[in-house]
Amino acid sequence: MNRQDFEKIRNKYSKEFPVPVIDIANELGLMVYETSSLPINVSGLIEKEADGNFSIYVNEKHPATRKLFTIAHEIGHYVNDFEILNNGNQFITYKKADIETNFVMARTNLPIDSSEYKKRETTANYFAADLLMPVEKFLEVVNLYDDIHDVASFFGVSCSAASIRASQLGKFFI
Repeated sequence: MNRQDFEKIRNKYSKEFPVPVIDIANELGLMVYETSSLPINVSGLIEKEADGNFSIYVNEKHPATRKLFTIAHEIGHYVNDFEILNNGNQFITYKKADIETNFVMARTNLPIDSSEYKKRETTANYFAADLLMPVEKFLEVVNLYDDIHDVASFFGVSCSAASIRASQLGKFFI
């Protein structure tokens, strides 16, 4: 995965809000699927398919705003953690009924409380926030609206995601 390739694709969609993350994923060569096979506490994941391509799976039970953020988060793993994901030896297994599926994830061999795991997840979250709510546009929109619900709606994200982004940028809503 070439970071410059991602930036070209990102720039192509930089004026569209909510950001068309599925289009971005597709241009990166990623397919995006909704699935009911993920546990409720798993929003999504990225999988290396048998043909060597990658797919993003999002939990169909989650709200649209969560799915949007999850897709952006998984794109973040693809862009930032490609070498780890492409390794092919890091798997996490979920069992649903009698079907077993292996999913490649950046955090697989890392303990959940490890600093490396937290760093990768935090980086993917910042990536997603920046992709969905770019700083300049976010500040512009925050200045137009008095309500975080309106800001969140503009970007197609949850109020929680918009609130976190606002506080990261020193903006607060009452």
